[in-house]
Amino acid sequence: TWVDNYTGNLNFRNRQDDGDIIFYSDDGSGSHAEYLRIDGTNERILASKHINLVDSAVLQLGSSQDLRLYHNGSHSWIQDMGTGGLYIETNGPAIYLRDTDGNYMAQFTDGGAVFLAHNAVTKFETTSAGATVTGDLLAKASDGSILSLQTSETTVVDGDVLGSIKFSAPDEASGTDAILTGAEITAVAEGTF
Repeated sequence: TWVDNYTGNLNFRNRQDDGDIIFYSDDGSGSHAEYLRIDGTNERILASKHINLVDSAVLQLGSSQDLRLYHNGSHSWIQDMGTGGLYIETNGPAIYLRDTDGNYMAQFTDGGAVFLAHNAVTKFETTSAGATVTGDLLAKASDGSILSLQTSETTVVDGDVLGSIKFSAPDEASGTDAILTGAEITAVAEGTF
């Protein structure tokens, strides 16, 4: 059965108050199932089955197609093409990025830490005091790397401690998780500024 139209628009209208337009088809087992509903009560469109866009077919959102999602056959893309920024929000405890094996790559905790992982092992973590790096930290630059440590104090007088670098290790002998400082480099101001 075909519905053909050769001139102008083809319009479907349901004049029933709060009525829906519902599309049914075979469910794969000889019966039928709802696939798509135009909900006149809640002013929305409900899809009861998967929606499959083939490679390079773009899901476009916004009046000017500002947000685009698609798979080009090799890679998947989320493109923010409009004005403003791209926001990702959660009403849950965190936003998680995982690989296909379920291993976490990153976690952004609501009101808390951010974790970055290598092979599901946390290597970088933000804390209320700053950040913690587990493992080696390598800085590279073509004209020489610079490590800058800056105090938040606006007034520094002669003798003030500007910062320290501590070399620490766990206190295995005590049987606790205590961290002991084995050596320390301290920078002390040599003037007032």
